[in-house]
Amino acid sequence: MKRYFTYLFLAIALCFGTQQAQASLVSMPIEPTAHTTTKASKLTRKERQEVRQQLKNYKAAAQQASPDAAQSDSKLILSVILAILIPCLGVYVWQGSVTIDFWISLILMLLFYIPGLIYALYVILAK
Repeated sequence: MKRYFTYLFLAIALCFGTQQAQASLVSMPIEPTAHTTTKASKLTRKERQEVRQQLKNYKAAAQQASPDAAQSDSKLILSVILAILIPCLGVYVWQGSVTIDFWISLILMLLFYIPGLIYALYVILAK
C-alpha cells in the first residue's frame, strides 16, 4: 500500500512539473529575431542588449503574475491532499460549490473508496 501512494505522489508531481514547464515555454514573450540562427558568440552588442531587455521584461511580468499563480497552486495542492483523504471534500474545495461532480464523487466514495479517489483526482487535475 505504501508503494501505491509513493507512485501516486510521483505521478502527481510529474503532472505538475510537466504543466509548469509547458506553461513557462508557451508564455515566454521573447520573439524570434534574425540572430537566433547565429551562434551566441557572433551576436552584436546591440542584439545582446535587446535580448537582455526582453529577458528583464519577461522576469518583471513573471514576478507580477506570481501571486495569482501561487494562490492557484496552493488551492490545487490542498484539493489533491483532501481528495486523497476524503475525495468529495477535495472536489468541493476545488470547485467551490456543490456540483454534480461532488455528488458523483460522494456516491463513489461511499460505495468504493478507490473509484471515488480516482474520479476526484480526475476532476481536480483534468479540468
